Amino acid sequence: MRIGVVCNCFQKSGGMESYTLDIVEEFLKVGHEVVIFTKKYDSSLPLASKVQIYVNKLTCIPHKIDDIFFSKWINKKKKKLNLDIVFGCCRNSASDVILCGGTNIGYLRAINKENKGLLNKIRTSFERKTYNDVKCIVAHSKLVKNELVNLYGLNPDKIHVIYPPVNSEKFHPVSNDDKLKLREKYDLEKDKMYFLFPSSGHERKGLPFLMDYFSKTDKNTELLVVGRSLENPCKNIRSLGYVSNIEELYQACDYSILASSYEPFGLIGIESVLCGTPTVLADNIGCCEVLKEPAVNKFSRKDKDSFAKLMDNLCSLKNVNANNIINTDSILYDLSVKVHVQKLLSI
Repeated sequence: MRIGVVCNCFQKSGGMESYTLDIVEEFLKVGHEVVIFTKKYDSSLPLASKVQIYVNKLTCIPHKIDDIFFSKWINKKKKKLNLDIVFGCCRNSASDVILCGGTNIGYLRAINKENKGLLNKIRTSFERKTYNDVKCIVAHSKLVKNELVNLYGLNPDKIHVIYPPVNSEKFHPVSNDDKLKLREKYDLEKDKMYFLFPSSGHERKGLPFLMDYFSKTDKNTELLVVGRSLENPCKNIRSLGYVSNIEELYQACDYSILASSYEPFGLIGIESVLCGTPTVLADNIGCCEVLKEPAVNKFSRKDKDSFAKLMDNLCSLKNVNANNIINTDSILYDLSVKVHVQKLLSI
């Protein structure tokens, strides 16, 4: 088949971008031709030379409404390309199937923000029309499907829940000896409890919520923040900046943690468990649907007292790093890109 893929960026960056690269690579592996429509791409990517790429930078269009113009451009282009199917990895009206990792209205509701302003209203109206007109939608969690049904009034029959794949070759457990070596590499004390907070957006991922606990606790613990550097980290919080081998920190730490206000799925939870490290997650995070105890410790963002009790209990455990290796059977779906793509193509 000739498969079209629409994305904002064809490059390594955030979760949706990595997901796009994964499925494109699998499409190619099984013998399909792939045509990419994007706003920007990394020409140094090995995949870039294996696909046909069309780029529209839309530099003069306001970001909040550029999807409208992007979609019109794609619709013109694809008429001449003889495509069998087009998958959309971003908001657009030119795809046959939208792969939905979250919604604008769901996000605004989660952060208690009103949909004010002309450009915001235009974007939301375009998103609503896109979801109504598209043939079918793949939601990356039941949480996302519920948003599409309840907030957009969509027929649930056109929405398929297919959880996103994760690279189990990259994310895997290590021996206790290797774990100790990694702790030494990252200057982690043997007897201290470490919670890893990988973040692409500290506010949305819940850093202020977590800081409230870590800055006040007298437990022997530390929050390791990966991502944008913190200018003035407070007590029990260390900023590591951007890290290329994030799997090593999952393997070295005792827990990963997220307190996101809006997290339609949350690959961090899955990646952590694959590395043998349990996770601490707000109960509104999508991947809680597919993780079972003891891999996941859930809490409510609405109850800081119960969160503090949970954290105090976890921090009181001894030798978590040596003894609390989590079995990947705690993940309740098939993680492989191959199976994920098979499901996409069978819709």
